[in-house]
Amino acid sequence: MNEKKWYVVRTNPRAEKKVSEKLSVIGIDHYLPLHKQLKNWHDRKKYVDEVLFKSYVFIYTTEQKRQEVFQVSAVVKYLFVGGKIAVVTEKEIEQIRIFCTSNDIKIEETYKKGDEVEVISGQFIGLKGQLISTPDRRKLQIHIPVLNCFASISIDKNDVVKAV
Repeated sequence: MNEKKWYVVRTNPRAEKKVSEKLSVIGIDHYLPLHKQLKNWHDRKKYVDEVLFKSYVFIYTTEQKRQEVFQVSAVVKYLFVGGKIAVVTEKEIEQIRIFCTSNDIKIEETYKKGDEVEVISGQFIGLKGQLISTPDRRKLQIHIPVLNCFASISIDKNDVVKAV
């Protein structure tokens, strides 16, 4: 079964472009969806390439060669859905490619009370917890059992992702 398929790997936070570069160097087919977004600075405006899916890169490989991606240190793990490694169809990849040709796309993750989330940056990186409130649009409160029973922290929503 040497059929190539699209898989999704999770990367360290903000390491997607470096992972893409390193995968190219070692010859692994992959796709990092980027989109142009207008950024405003105090003295200018400029379109920059932004990663569409934070902390994810699509890998095109055979089942036998899947482990080769771990040669890149910033690759964390494969994405699992329902206890199995997630496989993305060619049609879905093509739709993402088309989607990336539009400008000013912003996917904002929405959270609701009870969501399982994982901290991806800051001093609590790697911890998982349950969202207990969203006091405003920029901060989340998470219950993290590992710290202590009913301990909670307030954290910026950019520092968490929904747990997989």
